[in-house]
Amino acid sequence: MKLLERDSNITQLNFLLDRVAGGTGQVAVVTGPAGAGKTTLMSAFAEEARARGVPVVFTALSPFRQGLHQEAGLGPDPGDEPRVLCVDDIHHADPEALSLITRLAVEAGTRPLLMLLTMRPTRPTHEEVLAELNGLAHSRLLRLHPLTPYAIRQLAEESFGLSLSDAALAEAGTLSGGNTGLLKAILMDYQQSLERLTGTPGPAAGLPVGPTYRSTVLDHYFRLDTELRRAAQGIAILGEFSTPRSAAQVAGTTVEVIDQTLQVLNSAGLMENNRFRHRVIEEAVISTIPSAQASALRIRAASALRGMGAPALEVARRLIAADDEHVPWSDSLLHETVIQAMACNDRHLAVSALQLALRSTSEPGRRAAILTKTALVLTAYDPELSCQYFHEAGALVPMVDLWVHHPTALADQMIRRGHADEALEMLAAARRRSARGERAEHPEFTTAQLLVLGEYPALLGSAGASDLPPESEASGGELPDPAAALLRVLTSGRADPETVAAASDALYSTPFNDDTAPSLCAALAALLYCGERPLLRGFLDRLLTEAEWQRAPMLQARLLSIRAALALAEGSHYAARQAAEAALALGSPQALGTRIGGPLAALTLSTIATGDLDRARKCLDQPVPPKLFESRHGLPYLYARGHLSLVDGRSDAALTDFLASGRLMSAWGIDHESILPWRLAAAGALLTRGRQEDAVQLIDQRLDRLLVRDQETEGEGASNVIDSVEQHNSAREHVFAVLTEAAQEGQMFEAVRKLTMPGPLPPVEASAARYRIEDRFSHYLNKLTHSERKVAMLAATGSSNRKIARSLSVTISTVEQHLTRTYKKLGVTGRRELRAKLG
Repeated sequence: MKLLERDSNITQLNFLLDRVAGGTGQVAVVTGPAGAGKTTLMSAFAEEARARGVPVVFTALSPFRQGLHQEAGLGPDPGDEPRVLCVDDIHHADPEALSLITRLAVEAGTRPLLMLLTMRPTRPTHEEVLAELNGLAHSRLLRLHPLTPYAIRQLAEESFGLSLSDAALAEAGTLSGGNTGLLKAILMDYQQSLERLTGTPGPAAGLPVGPTYRSTVLDHYFRLDTELRRAAQGIAILGEFSTPRSAAQVAGTTVEVIDQTLQVLNSAGLMENNRFRHRVIEEAVISTIPSAQASALRIRAASALRGMGAPALEVARRLIAADDEHVPWSDSLLHETVIQAMACNDRHLAVSALQLALRSTSEPGRRAAILTKTALVLTAYDPELSCQYFHEAGALVPMVDLWVHHPTALADQMIRRGHADEALEMLAAARRRSARGERAEHPEFTTAQLLVLGEYPALLGSAGASDLPPESEASGGELPDPAAALLRVLTSGRADPETVAAASDALYSTPFNDDTAPSLCAALAALLYCGERPLLRGFLDRLLTEAEWQRAPMLQARLLSIRAALALAEGSHYAARQAAEAALALGSPQALGTRIGGPLAALTLSTIATGDLDRARKCLDQPVPPKLFESRHGLPYLYARGHLSLVDGRSDAALTDFLASGRLMSAWGIDHESILPWRLAAAGALLTRGRQEDAVQLIDQRLDRLLVRDQETEGEGASNVIDSVEQHNSAREHVFAVLTEAAQEGQMFEAVRKLTMPGPLPPVEASAARYRIEDRFSHYLNKLTHSERKVAMLAATGSSNRKIARSLSVTISTVEQHLTRTYKKLGVTGRRELRAKLG
């Protein structure tokens, strides 16, 4: 048998055997922690002794075999022949056996006997026996030390065929703690894992901790005395917060026993600095405890930890694992647990603590408080389940009381489910309820109201919104409410500096969490409508990282939906598709509610733009809530459905959707191209149907609105400044040309997107041949006689009646008669409309 780094020990034992052969008895005591190789060394030496012809008597003790009363070979010496007596693990010997071993060791000096003993001192009595044996003149003490890294590498190569890297070598030493049994278990687990993956062992990069390691840990654990095992259980239950006093309290033993257990476990390599070397060791010890006993230990551990001032989270973990509904939770412990769990982004632990606390109480008021807290924790994770908890709480206390204390969270739930009008009613009732309380005029009421109106602008004229202040401020009056920024850009359609500042200041200064997320998402939407794309992109990157870190899938879905809309506006169709698909994957249609319109629209438009029409059709086959079309999220859905109809050749259906979105926007007072360019899309649909006249009217409407907007902003920062008739005609001609080409090529969505991009219109070269609208579609002029056509063309260029009369050599009265008939035939009322018809 080959031993690693034990050659010097074998040499010493052979030397002692030589002395025994000379007639001088010897005693050798081999000590070391569990797994140090004591038994292996004894067996190897016994083989060598037998090979030399020396009789060997070998016996081993254990917790189940502690006596030596009838062992063969322990009686009087049958002769003067040398012999070897091996007794393994004498620390398990009972008092009578220890007395016999001590007596034989004393007598060995007068007989040709080599007594080879192994022991692991675990009790004061063992130390006394070891001291007495060491005091004999013919006794030698052999202490076994952990294997060196060189020996570990040699063992891995020769016994397991593994080539360990330096990092893996250090990890093996750390995990084994010098325990040879644990070391072999680690190498065996790694060898088996490599064989499962590749079929043959290969170079080691990292060492797995597998079933062999766990089994070996339990082998060492069950070698402990019953009292020490019970102490180890208390230590394991307390984990990193274990102290000798607290472990003694949990295990129901003394501090001295805990100290002794720590010493044994440290020496065995299962512990390092009084802490288990690996979580697997701790879990293995806990797994040996019967369920009822483990529950009782965990409850005692929770009490001990609370008394020590340990974090509430650690107390809660023990109580949750105990799962005993008869153990009451104090309000302070529950409150601290939820706060700490949310700070660690462990919603599951927070909910588990709340659910166990709920089972432990029957008082209605406290149950309602716990149900409400559970609902708040679940809002960003599972809004449908959160809603159920709110309803259960509302069955125990008046629902209006919940709205008094949690208006934003409840309003956000109602927004998602499409009950905006009911949300405004409840907010009004909550305001009245809190009028004389400490939450009177709390800014959260205004924030919640702004959020409802920002999602459902149709309610701006409702009674619930009549008392809304024009400029809402956040708590402290320092910054405007970010939800107000969204409402402002929806109603004005302008990217004024105040709106951008209000949104960006809130995003810079407000921490992102479940409470602030609705307002911050409103601020992001405001930046999207304002066209602040680089600024918005930076905020989205940061908040998406935080939402993922906080394990808030519904917040991630809302942010990804905004990212998809931003990517669409920038023409990054594949990025838009990726973001929209990720948003839809994070929540069920029920969880997304009316907000599903945004990602569905983005996914539909991005797949249209990339040519994946089958995927686009599948998007719109998905049922959507009827209330979607009462929210602003219904507008992009109608817009996307219209473009899909247009691509599929159903221009009538497309026009219906585009005009429907326009009617809604007009009725809600948010008819702005920055929200949705429905006029351009509808004009494109009309051109597809051959209705050029109606398309031109929509183009003119769009240009007139841009002119009004640019005049209101005095031309500063305007995307398309139109300040003259020539520029108006040029812009109309450009839009008409782009939409006509898109109608022929089936690329209407991309054409509309490019037309709405900020920046000046392409310049019109004077030398270039212009194909005016009336040149392409002469049916306007065909309605006129030759004389009327000449007069109409000159009038459309801005010539006066006198100038037209001189140019055509007719009277002014004749010009006036021709114009009157022209106006009647073309259905216009004056020169401005005539210019619009004839370009």
